[in-house]
Amino acid sequence: MFTRSPRAWAFPPLAAQDVEQFPVQRERQRLAAVVAHAMYLLNLASADDRLWRRSIDTFTDEIERCARLGIDRIVIHPGGAGASTPEQGLARILAGLTEVIDRTSGAAVVVLLEITAGTGTQLGHSLKQLAWLIDHHPRPDRLGMCLDTAHALAAGYPLHEPAGLSRLLDEIDARLGLARLGCVHLNDSLKPFASRVDRHARIGQGYLGRDFFARLLAEPRLFGIPKILEVPGGDEAFRDDLRLLARLARRASSAGA
Repeated sequence: MFTRSPRAWAFPPLAAQDVEQFPVQRERQRLAAVVAHAMYLLNLASADDRLWRRSIDTFTDEIERCARLGIDRIVIHPGGAGASTPEQGLARILAGLTEVIDRTSGAAVVVLLEITAGTGTQLGHSLKQLAWLIDHHPRPDRLGMCLDTAHALAAGYPLHEPAGLSRLLDEIDARLGLARLGCVHLNDSLKPFASRVDRHARIGQGYLGRDFFARLLAEPRLFGIPKILEVPGGDEAFRDDLRLLARLARRASSAGA
């Protein structure tokens, strides 16, 4: 969910009534986990000081919103380097994250760095880059990772291969530790392996295919980790794809038995 508009810098503060009602409605809806997503305009890798500063201030506000609502994790795209080198962009992200975490030191909110497709100058398209940011941060306990299945395939991780998911999880464990994997975005990919193009597709209607999602749902290392659909098509598509995932999960369970 978004705690504010994802496409506008200006947004009103949280209303006291919303803060009061959110945990009530969460329990009423029986939501086992809630994950926030940062707004799309943020760019902590930007060399533009005005945009970089605005991104830091806005992301700080988003984490504070999460803390008030009782949301314990928020996903963010690391950012795009623009005309800067990848190394300069990563250093910029690290500095921004350091300030944000310092300013929200009392918030029990983990920042999940989402793996990206690597389009253009987008950073965070490799586990090596994500691990560098976490390893060099003074508060690595406040950082984790979000795995987006479509992004990972487009970035060059061969999840379409039968052993691709297992190998990716092995690398996540080696570089970051699986305990840092705080969320999975379930998306098929409209574009092929290593395309570096971020285009989501409905479950089973892209280059990952149904068999991949059956393997993912049967993977014990992913049990208990929140999995969130980000497919196109609106509410009807979400309902249909949730039903499909339930069938795939049952199929995987039957095969395992």
